[in-house]
Amino acid sequence: MRRFSLPGATRLALLIAGGVALAVPALATGGHAGPGPTVSLAGASTSGGAAPSSPNVGPVLYDQYDNATPTIPYDITSQDFEDALNQYDAEAADDFVVPANTTWTIDGVDADGEYRQTGSIAQGFFVRFWSNNPAAGLPANMVAERVLQTYTDVTGDEAIVVNPPVPLTAGTWWVSLQARVDFNPSQQQWYWHNRAVTSNSGAAWRNPQNGHLTNCIQFSRRATCQNSAHAPDQVFRLHGTATATPPPPPPPPPPPPGPPPPPPPVRCHVPNVVGRSLGNAQGRIVRAHCRVGTIHFQHTSRRHRGKVIGQNPHAGRNLPRNSRVNLLVGRR
Repeated sequence: MRRFSLPGATRLALLIAGGVALAVPALATGGHAGPGPTVSLAGASTSGGAAPSSPNVGPVLYDQYDNATPTIPYDITSQDFEDALNQYDAEAADDFVVPANTTWTIDGVDADGEYRQTGSIAQGFFVRFWSNNPAAGLPANMVAERVLQTYTDVTGDEAIVVNPPVPLTAGTWWVSLQARVDFNPSQQQWYWHNRAVTSNSGAAWRNPQNGHLTNCIQFSRRATCQNSAHAPDQVFRLHGTATATPPPPPPPPPPPPGPPPPPPPVRCHVPNVVGRSLGNAQGRIVRAHCRVGTIHFQHTSRRHRGKVIGQNPHAGRNLPRNSRVNLLVGRR
């Protein structure tokens, strides 16, 4: 889209809201009452334009190049100014989602934009990609930066080449665009057009030195910074190639179980052999993992002859294997 000059400057700082320009002391838009030019937060054109042809980039990966707002404010400044106006440097960003099990290699970005002055042209574009802060729904850490990228322009609508391309795996990411344009001597600015519907989270914006007096020093919700809730997103699309990323391999099987614990040691469970014949008592003692100890004989009545009349230790003791069991056997 084409951006035309805003008439009527003031010397007081005014925030863009409903088409009112931000004027600051020593800066004015168009004809000015103050001592210098004005850097505006947003522009004033409603003219629409088609996206320029994307030069030497891949097919469309992501597309929200639609629903450009027709309502003031139409757009947001996103520009790297000359050093004398660094306080007005600002950057807009919007998010997108790479599907699961997929890697996107992004080699182009199209943006619906407009210049403030006819004939303006950027030296190039800063294209940055950011991870997502899921708690805030805002850019977190920069993961890639491409400086002064070349582009094709159609009255402010830009088809920007990302070189080298940026690979991004599945998840939510942000892309920011910043035109490198000197404001002076012709009051040149580039604006990124706002979008009337939201995809994913609303667009973000920052002005690190707060020259626009919005207090959006870090990435914040652009619609809040600009008072533009009617147009919460930016108009853009991404180009490149998509490749399937195989899902992660399944976890390895658990290790086989270890050997079972050794059985408890065999013990001598002393049997009760009193009243049994000597031979029977000896067999029972051996089967109980004991051994026959000393055998003593004692004169006894006829009915106890040949039988065990006493034992030591007593029945029921639990002793180490092969412990002795001494017997007392009746005899005539």
